[in-house]
Amino acid sequence: MPKTQASHASAIWTCPTTFTTHQLLRVVENINEGKNSKLTTATIIFDIAKAFEELRIDCLIYKLIAYKFPQYIIEIIQSYLSNRHFTVLVKNSNSTPRKLKSGVPQGGILAPIIFVLLMIDIPQVRSIMLSLYTD
Repeated sequence: MPKTQASHASAIWTCPTTFTTHQLLRVVENINEGKNSKLTTATIIFDIAKAFEELRIDCLIYKLIAYKFPQYIIEIIQSYLSNRHFTVLVKNSNSTPRKLKSGVPQGGILAPIIFVLLMIDIPQVRSIMLSLYTD
């Protein structure tokens, strides 16, 4: 049986360019270390399409409660995500405002933190490097 490469898990949250660049460099470095040490190394990449658009706010709040976040933090996040509306502009005319029932404002200040909260309970295995980022 071949030797396998052990590493660690991490989540990075700075700016979108740093997310991608830093995590890509970590993966390449890990692959090179495995190659140089004659270890078996594999890469699996998942793109969680529409992770922010499809987020159910009630599920996030449930997770925050389950992880025993302070009530004031839960209220701040709930306030940030609740009672949001959108309109569509067509030929200089706005549609009637509609309420958003799910999703997180992309590019918002809390978006990377919410992403990490969503991913926090991914099982971590000692011999697997997990690289998470949002873009």
